[in-house]
Amino acid sequence: MCNVAECGTLPAEGNDMTPAEQQIRDALAAGPTPGPWHAVASRRGDDFGVLDPHKQNVLAEAFSDIRHDGERAYREAAANAKLIAACNPANVAELLAELDGERNRSQMFA
Repeated sequence: MCNVAECGTLPAEGNDMTPAEQQIRDALAAGPTPGPWHAVASRRGDDFGVLDPHKQNVLAEAFSDIRHDGERAYREAAANAKLIAACNPANVAELLAELDGERNRSQMFA
């Protein structure tokens, strides 16, 4: 597995990266706060925060679609925060390493 900095700069040799993949690799190379990240409800209870590994600093806030309210809005905001937290740099770097490995294996049989 590569670390965040390496996955941000690894070329996909022999394969063209999609624009989305390049954007993700560039974002990792920029040096974001490492993971894991944590999704937690705010004290107000109507939105969620995404916190750093030490649960001390807010990295992002997650809200629901403003067209919703009540329990549906709360569930949506929770899901948004959980998705953001799950897509932390360490997890994304791991996925990119898997993608690179699959590309390398497929080139061996090409």
